[in-house]
Amino acid sequence: MAYSTFAPRLLDQAEIWVDANRTVHRLDEMDPHHRANLIPFLRSWARELLPNHPDPQVGLAETPLMRRLMELEEARPIEDRKATQARNRRHEEATGYQKSRPRKED
Repeated sequence: MAYSTFAPRLLDQAEIWVDANRTVHRLDEMDPHHRANLIPFLRSWARELLPNHPDPQVGLAETPLMRRLMELEEARPIEDRKATQARNRRHEEATGYQKSRPRKED
């Protein structure tokens, strides 16, 4: 995700997510694996998303979007959450995929 393609206003609501292809997903109807993966994805971009916040991780956690994502994730059975983690590990091992992180400033 390039920051320029992210609409910061998404953080201020708790109903939808718009992916990189500009497809709108209702959070309540979204694939649980995809939805669960949004949490670490957004956390990895917190500093870029909230550059003026004294603690971007705290600021992100306080947004309506992140609160709703956490609420939905915590409502999932632990077995389902573990299945998502295992699925991600298998995918990373099979493909060598590394989750994208913002570039660190030099």
